[in-house]
Amino acid sequence: MTVHQLRPNNERRNLPADNQTTPLDFLAQWYRHGGGSDQEIFETFGITSREYFSHILETLDDEHSDFSVATVAAIRSVARRRLWLAS
Repeated sequence: MTVHQLRPNNERRNLPADNQTTPLDFLAQWYRHGGGSDQEIFETFGITSREYFSHILETLDDEHSDFSVATVAAIRSVARRRLWLAS
């Protein structure tokens, strides 16, 4: 199961791409502000912020072509910082 398929209460759904926020889309909107609140992440994806930011770091290694090099670096920085704060 991928992160974009998780919802509150761990309900699995096949999400249509046209009306659902992907984890990278969400972070692209929020990375300038620290990545979004833990509550917003949980309400949107049904996972902890630690799981979310771990997934972001894994995903950026494979699927970062839509973002500039500077944006990818900034998103990675936010994700690493949030993981460090959660440890």
